[in-house]
Amino acid sequence: MRRKDKEICDIQQIEAIITASTVCRLGLCLHGRPYVVPLNFGYNDRTIYLHSAQKGKKLDILRQNPRVCVEFDLGDKTV
Repeated sequence: MRRKDKEICDIQQIEAIITASTVCRLGLCLHGRPYVVPLNFGYNDRTIYLHSAQKGKKLDILRQNPRVCVEFDLGDKTV
């Protein structure tokens, strides 16, 4: 992160952001192209739960490239 003064590393702060969020964004990549999907999620005991059908684009991409990122925000609030 460029602005180290804005970096959040404290697990309690991170969990507070996650639990206050209602939507996350799942970032995937296939053939060098990003694919970002907004999702509702569950969170419990440091585990993020995401819903998906048994078939679909997300799973197709994950089978080819299991690397992902997940973004949480608090709407228009600065974190």
